[in-house]
Amino acid sequence: MTKEPSSLARSRRGIRRIAYLTMLWATVVATVLSIQAVKYTGLFANLAEWQFLKFERMFPATTISLIVALFSLPLLFLLLARLRRHRKHYGHPSFESRLRREKKISFFLAGITISFALLALIALLKALNPGPVQTDLSTSLNDQRGAVMQEGPVDTQGTVLYNRIATYRKDSAFFKTGLLLAPITQSNDATQIKYFLVLPKVNAGPPQSERIKGYVRQEKMPGGLKVLFTNSGYSIDDPAYIIYPDAKSALAPWFGTTETFLRFTLLFLIGFVLHHLYRRRLIRKHEEASA
Repeated sequence: MTKEPSSLARSRRGIRRIAYLTMLWATVVATVLSIQAVKYTGLFANLAEWQFLKFERMFPATTISLIVALFSLPLLFLLLARLRRHRKHYGHPSFESRLRREKKISFFLAGITISFALLALIALLKALNPGPVQTDLSTSLNDQRGAVMQEGPVDTQGTVLYNRIATYRKDSAFFKTGLLLAPITQSNDATQIKYFLVLPKVNAGPPQSERIKGYVRQEKMPGGLKVLFTNSGYSIDDPAYIIYPDAKSALAPWFGTTETFLRFTLLFLIGFVLHHLYRRRLIRKHEEASA
């Protein structure tokens, strides 16, 4: 039985809606996971913790790609089912229809590639230039105003626990961060830790009360570090804060974020190039068949 033209149009519109929904959903999931990667929180942080335990490093770009693919599978299966049913009733689309569809896919891949390239550029500029910093950070670790600040210069007094130095690592494929951290408390017998001081080298010794100057950033501490201090009788606040020597060193982890965005840029760029070659092959085959 031959289907009515209106049925053909409705079938095409339904397939397009599912395709657009799939691309939109994948983009939203990738964006959310990228934000979680920058803040080291949510699902991404949980998966990164598991990777640290298993491999002693994390794979941010691979993790995000696999989760996006997994979350998009139901829509992809639905799209394939609709395409199969459409072709069963109406056959393959005309060359003009296929060419219009491939152009839309090319525009989508180009847009995603440019978006991730811009995100990589923003992350790189953030890493290279701290920009304006806050100058009114509290000078007291007990002051609630200081507890809610996320980043800025700090000049305070505290007890540095040089007998509890730990290593904090955040490694990706090309960017490696290794920090030596010493907890900062208000007294020798305090067990609640909110702040950590970055040390230039291992300087083990007894706790010392001293003046602390640097640049503080709010950090989501990895689970391994929390377990290490919990086993020693300490409790780490969430979030915690790391005091770096200066703003430049505090923003160095943005290089790792830049790398992640560049990986996505390269991934979608390869997809765009391969799809472009496919379009050219499609046009060439059509021209040969028409000759």
